[in-house]
Amino acid sequence: MTNEHQSLVNRIAMTIGRDVSTQVRTVTHRLAMRDFSEDERKTLAKSGAALPDGSYPIMTVTDLRNAIQAYGRSNPSDRAKIKAHIMKRARALGAADLIPDAWD
Repeated sequence: MTNEHQSLVNRIAMTIGRDVSTQVRTVTHRLAMRDFSEDERKTLAKSGAALPDGSYPIMTVTDLRNAIQAYGRSNPSDRAKIKAHIMKRARALGAADLIPDAWD
């Protein structure tokens, strides 16, 4: 964790009265959940790193983990294409071992 992030964690912890270790987990999780701009999503869709509508952008292993978790919240009628996309990106990132066993 960078000094900047540690400083942010400490300020948040003091503000809301939580212990630092709880805040480290919270901030780390939020940093992992990145937001993609509309332009980024369009670019990623063109490259195949996101679905054609820009959803499920997967550039990193962290993005892959987030997509796998989000899969369960997806519309059941869209799940086949989402699963195929996630599996393709997992292989491209060399992280096929993260694909849930039930997805075979």
